[in-house]
Amino acid sequence: MKLYFLPNFIGSIVVLFLGGLSFLKNRKLLENKLFFLFSICCFLWLFFYGLNYFHSDQNLSEYYLKIGYTGVIFITILIYHFTVIFFGIFHREKKLVISSYIIGFLFLISLWFSSLFVDICGYKYFWGYYPKASVLHPLYMSFVSFLIFRTTYFYYYFLKYGKLSLLKSHQTKYLFLGFGIFVLAGLDFLQNYGVEFYPIGFFFVLLYTLLTSYAIIKHRLLDIRIAITRVTIFIVVYFFVLGIPFLIGYISKSWLFSTSIAIVFASFGPFIYDKLRRQTERLFLIEQIKYQ
Repeated sequence: MKLYFLPNFIGSIVVLFLGGLSFLKNRKLLENKLFFLFSICCFLWLFFYGLNYFHSDQNLSEYYLKIGYTGVIFITILIYHFTVIFFGIFHREKKLVISSYIIGFLFLISLWFSSLFVDICGYKYFWGYYPKASVLHPLYMSFVSFLIFRTTYFYYYFLKYGKLSLLKSHQTKYLFLGFGIFVLAGLDFLQNYGVEFYPIGFFFVLLYTLLTSYAIIKHRLLDIRIAITRVTIFIVVYFFVLGIPFLIGYISKSWLFSTSIAIVFASFGPFIYDKLRRQTERLFLIEQIKYQ
């Protein structure tokens, strides 16, 4: 059995859980609602792409990939909308926000009723079917790039010139860090243009969701240096926890054996991460005490 679906399945469940947790923290805040919608779109993308990797039936893959790409279309729009609400500038960006959703729905119609946007099963890679970019896709990439640039500008502007409270400033740094990581998920668009390497966007989306949900749920945020350190330790630990079994399975073609190794590694992963995190934060504390 191919296990290419497994990272997507795990990522989709974690992202949906964190989005729901953030929403339940305060259901009245629009930011929380938007972040929950974002997590639903990410779930659609990761979960249904994972279902597509699970089998080789092209008819089912077409259906699964269309559902998954529906989520993809609105992910960046929701992040942009979340950002303007967070900074309280929706009144300035209202027309652009509404226009973004209209453009998103136009791409959605093209996705479901034509092949002008993507040829939904255009490529057959070693992990499964994958959409192939069609004539409208470069326009979509330009649209996404514009929203990313716009969102980045707001983070930069408010960090440098905005009169933010101490808490709001910490939150902004945290969200900006997460957004910078999220942008790396755009590597998964390369496969739409024939570049064959296993899509790893799920990993960056998972990290972004972790950072954003933490910023929403927690009232007092960690120092940004500690946040970066935690993310780095998480990446290193789970690179080995998930990467080594996957490499063994890919080389040996014995996925049952590699799955067993992954289960064993996964059971030790949280303990290793927690140990390294505690040791690193203890060093930061010692350094701070010496400074004082």
